[in-house]
Amino acid sequence: MIYYKKLIYLFVLTISLNIESNTNIEYSIEMIFIEYEDVLIDDERFNEVFDNPDESIINIKSKDIRLNKKAFLIKNKQDPLKDALSNIKIDYKSIKNRPVTRNSKDDWFYKNNKLDVLETIYKNLKYRKGVKAIDKVSWKQPITSYEDAKYAYYQNSKIGTYIKFYESRYLHADIKSFIGDLSNNNIEIDKNNYINNIVPDISENIDKNELPKIEVTYFEENTFINNEQVEITNTNKNDEIIFFIDENMRLFDKNIYFLDHPKFGIFMSLKKTNS
Repeated sequence: MIYYKKLIYLFVLTISLNIESNTNIEYSIEMIFIEYEDVLIDDERFNEVFDNPDESIINIKSKDIRLNKKAFLIKNKQDPLKDALSNIKIDYKSIKNRPVTRNSKDDWFYKNNKLDVLETIYKNLKYRKGVKAIDKVSWKQPITSYEDAKYAYYQNSKIGTYIKFYESRYLHADIKSFIGDLSNNNIEIDKNNYINNIVPDISENIDKNELPKIEVTYFEENTFINNEQVEITNTNKNDEIIFFIDENMRLFDKNIYFLDHPKFGIFMSLKKTNS
């Protein structure tokens, strides 16, 4: 009998260790933000104080857009680089049967507007009276242990949100969402260094000799506009946070969650995208 108890204990311990080590799996995060058009008590507020995370964060934002200024100066200008490459085709036969590990780290923590799990809800919200969908967002990220996890910060025109996903035995989310804008108060972590520290490069090592080499030189100097050079004015700065949601919750893959406040609400879901 004691022998069987030991076996059961080892079995449970093995499962627990597997759960603990099953981190850094990529998830797709989806969120819909709504506001209520008719608030019964317009000045309702709570006695609690908003707990602003005192740590560096990762901003959820679109990738930088760089525009070639010279492309706008001359209309119908021929593109010699494009013409030179138009007839070049890469032969993938030599690597066709080689297993390649997909690695989308370059897309982690970048804003996207595509929804999957929440798409039906978003479409149906336009038929609900008194409720208005003000924003939708999705992004991909790994989920780590609590010790390695960082808050991600997303800001739209009305609502700011800190959200930290982490995994112990189960998936959890610590979410702090509020009416206002604290984006200027945040210290942003170096996203690439953070990702590389928690997730070593797992992309497939393909022999470079199997890929055709293409060397291209472009004879005309290009100048670029970085969208960071464009000044953006935001009139919705609110350092005193009065209306907010502060929740720590357990999550399950592909489930839909709703966080509610008298003034606004959030639909949220996450879905595992790899194993």
